[in-house]
Amino acid sequence: MSRLANAAADMPHVRCWLIAALALATTFVLEMNLDVRATLIMGHAIAVAIAAWCLGERAGVFVALVATVGDVTIRHVRLMAVPHIPTMATTEVWNGSTRFATLVLVVVLVTGMRTAFALERWRAAIDSLTGVLNYGAFERQATSIMEAARTDHRTVVLAVMDLDGFKQVNDRHGHSAGDRVLRDFATTAVGVIREEDLFARIGGDEFVALLVVRSIADGERVAMMVHERLTRILAASGVGVSCSMGALIMAGNEIAPGNAHVELADQLMYEVKRAGKNALRIGRPRPIAAALDAAYPAPKKDDPFADMLAAL
Repeated sequence: MSRLANAAADMPHVRCWLIAALALATTFVLEMNLDVRATLIMGHAIAVAIAAWCLGERAGVFVALVATVGDVTIRHVRLMAVPHIPTMATTEVWNGSTRFATLVLVVVLVTGMRTAFALERWRAAIDSLTGVLNYGAFERQATSIMEAARTDHRTVVLAVMDLDGFKQVNDRHGHSAGDRVLRDFATTAVGVIREEDLFARIGGDEFVALLVVRSIADGERVAMMVHERLTRILAASGVGVSCSMGALIMAGNEIAPGNAHVELADQLMYEVKRAGKNALRIGRPRPIAAALDAAYPAPKKDDPFADMLAAL
């Protein structure tokens, strides 16, 4: 049920309109072949619910109005063809108003459920402490972005960041001060990158960002710019925290399925930590993967690093 709700929420608007229109048209056709006094309010309610869930409250009310007008028109035309059934204008107006009010109530209920669903969906994707994406949401969104970059032959920058000296902040000033540092850093980082880029907290004091650029050279410049700005802002904060950052730059044909890229960027970041911290290390997938192959046993066939090497 949750998958169906997610799919409906993400459905393109044109497709939603087509489905709602098909549901309305099917209901109208059925009504024209039923008893003149029968009405398929449930069919109209389904069309209205689809529009309200996928397109919003205004679309739901519009479909409810179309459904009511169509229903009243069909009923009136059929009653005129059956003279022995008495009709009263006030009765028809009342019936139409009642149907419209019922369908609007469906809109209110569905949009309320949609709002609650969107809120839960947002909470499931957001790190509660910092307000940025959590790692699960980052993985889901990064997969589609990197797939699009591979198809369009774009370049991506995958940067893993770790806060140097964060443990000392917790030890000296308490966890509330550490939480404040994490929130401030996340807010700062989101302000440094573009709105369409991804930024997430992996866990603890480690973060990850994904940026799409035009070329390898642009990727190097962007990585240096991001680290420089974060370093400058952290230094000005006076909390004694700096940033170690590993940036993996990949051309479109170097992007492989799976999440092995994060492991490679993480390896770059730990090279910075071992070399003295508070710096940036930029790398490409091929040499890093080769170094990991030399340091660890040969990967199994289903290992993501093996998939990456096979794709290069």
